[in-house]
Amino acid sequence: MNRAKDAVNCLKKGHITEMKNLGQPPMMVRVTAKAVMTLMGEKIGANDDLEKVWKKAGQVMNNPDKFLKSVVNFDGEKIDQTALDNTQKIIKDPEVADKFNPTFMTSQNEAAKYLCSWLVNIIEFNRIFKEVKPL
Repeated sequence: MNRAKDAVNCLKKGHITEMKNLGQPPMMVRVTAKAVMTLMGEKIGANDDLEKVWKKAGQVMNNPDKFLKSVVNFDGEKIDQTALDNTQKIIKDPEVADKFNPTFMTSQNEAAKYLCSWLVNIIEFNRIFKEVKPL
């Protein structure tokens, strides 16, 4: 959870604004946006193409302060299982899985790097939480 918080603490309003304003973002920036929107419960279909999702993400990020607040306050203990499963499908897709990491995202976009790190770590936290909670 601390790693997820660290990633979010690095994320600033300017990063979100810059990402939102990308006219033709790299594919992995769009994949990151799709994964984040899916995990956060936005109405995105599993088969929605990246262009449609990017448009939706732009609307969500239109208010960077609100978007940041929703990421910061996201409850990693209570992730909807369907949203989690759909997010896992996105980030484990063979076409993107080897690129879905903060190191690769550094060359793509700063906000995408931090959001990718947050996403990976919040999912890992949730997995561990579900194992430990019953104990």
